[in-house]
Amino acid sequence: GTALAVLGLVNLLEAEPGKVEERRMLDSLVAKLCDAYRANASHDWRWFESTLTYDNAMLPLALFAAYSVTGDRTTLRCARESLEFLEEVCFDGDQLPLVGNTGWHSAGGEKACADEQAIDATALVRAFSRAYSVTDSVRYVSRAAGTAFLFQNGRLDPDSPQADVDALVSAARGTKEQRWYDAPHELNEQARADRDAWLVQLLAG
Repeated sequence: GTALAVLGLVNLLEAEPGKVEERRMLDSLVAKLCDAYRANASHDWRWFESTLTYDNAMLPLALFAAYSVTGDRTTLRCARESLEFLEEVCFDGDQLPLVGNTGWHSAGGEKACADEQAIDATALVRAFSRAYSVTDSVRYVSRAAGTAFLFQNGRLDPDSPQADVDALVSAARGTKEQRWYDAPHELNEQARADRDAWLVQLLAG
């Protein structure tokens, strides 16, 4: 519930950043998550509690989202460390053997692999996507498999050299398309129209 509340508050504050009481609520909930992480995390168990159950990636997802509003480095550290730990637990090369429902995974024990929950895969994609959006780290893009990407870049953008853009596109492993425009970082009307058309086509299946 805490992670979902954080995500809801982030959405509100991104739209209306001047809401003081909601920002206080966000800071309080994020502090609660970070306190839980510090209380339970160790060198080989970097998590918020002693057991991994289901929808696990919602916790680092919420902290990455909160960081986009607060800019707090402790929040970012907890988000990064916990997502990296979850990646170690849930990935086996390119395979994704998730934490199973028949026993879960407790600190010091073996991970249950039977009866995995599809909701966990969705949460991981969301967490890696959000991690990339707030850190600009290419490593997160490669884990957001199953995601459709439209990369739009301006040839007149001094902050996005083509080599960096190409590295990002190369790292993405889902369905992807790259388009360049004679525009600065903010792009132009053609890019916005192309984005809208791309989204309509994606949603239409």
